[in-house]
Amino acid sequence: PPLVERVSSIREREYAPNSCYLWSAKEAMFKALGARQPVVISQVEITEWEILNSGTYRFKARENQGFLVDGKNEFFAGAWALHSD
Repeated sequence: PPLVERVSSIREREYAPNSCYLWSAKEAMFKALGARQPVVISQVEITEWEILNSGTYRFKARENQGFLVDGKNEFFAGAWALHSD
């Protein structure tokens, strides 16, 4: 099966705008977690998507969040994680 199916839940795939966005959001969040990264990317669960405007989305993973901006020829996802020491 495609990679995104192996690393995401059915629920994640149902709520994501598309599989490319979901993969990009998971990857951005995985990297943003830094020292709190789980062992595998499938442990990062994107739980919420919100359309902010045409081509701009906010996604959440627990208390962390990120944005995805879709241009006509490319898109970018970035995330940040709250760190508690």
